[in-house]
Amino acid sequence: MRVNGTNIAKAITEVAKHYRLPQIAIGESQPSRWRLLLRGSLTQQLVRSLKHVDLHIITTEKSQ
Repeated sequence: MRVNGTNIAKAITEVAKHYRLPQIAIGESQPSRWRLLLRGSLTQQLVRSLKHVDLHIITTEKSQ
């Protein structure tokens, strides 16, 4: 399933709750330290909002 939106974490959370998904697999590149400090990471946001969902994060090389 693909989800679009300006707030990706919120869109994923809404779909997961609507369909009562037990687990989610996402791909995420390793963000730069500046990006983490300024915006946080998608993974961190999902962990906070989806307490009872197993998250499988597939990481790739660090983004520039």
